[in-house]
Amino acid sequence: MRDLWFTEFKKNCMWKPQHNARIRQIFEIKGSARLRSLMNQERSNYSKDPNHVPKYIPEPLWRELLHYFATDSKFKNWSAANTVNRASNAGSSMHTGGSISMGEHARRMVR
Repeated sequence: MRDLWFTEFKKNCMWKPQHNARIRQIFEIKGSARLRSLMNQERSNYSKDPNHVPKYIPEPLWRELLHYFATDSKFKNWSAANTVNRASNAGSSMHTGGSISMGEHARRMVR
């Protein structure tokens, strides 16, 4: 499916052949983030209204996705870990709590 999407993307955009690998990599990163965001939004809509079915996903496929979200252990573990990370008291983010400000970087570079 990704190859199909990338083929469609190439129909609308042009670049030099030597950039093909990097553009594909960026396409994968951006597409993955966009799809993840869409699925998060649809799961949120479903949690508010159990009769919710996205207009762009056929209902049988949506029901399969809901089953996957509810039963897949890898997905559930990943989701639970992210819930814990968001609820952390380690500051606004567990992954950046130890970083220093840009101002401090500038002061250190002057020294």
